[in-house]
Amino acid sequence: MTFALDVRGRILQTGQQVVRGITLNRAGSVGLEVLQVTLVQDGKVYLNESRVPIKFPERLAVLG
Repeated sequence: MTFALDVRGRILQTGQQVVRGITLNRAGSVGLEVLQVTLVQDGKVYLNESRVPIKFPERLAVLG
């Protein structure tokens, strides 16, 4: 069984809220986006009912 880990080494699980950094504009401003983990399968993480797993789950941080 393969586990997906966040930036702090916590195991990502279905139902958790996570935060990730996003680019807001071309000038370099950044922000944070709060998302929900809807599925973790074979080390792949799916957020907000997406059909496509995120590429870098280690860039997420679990809230709480």
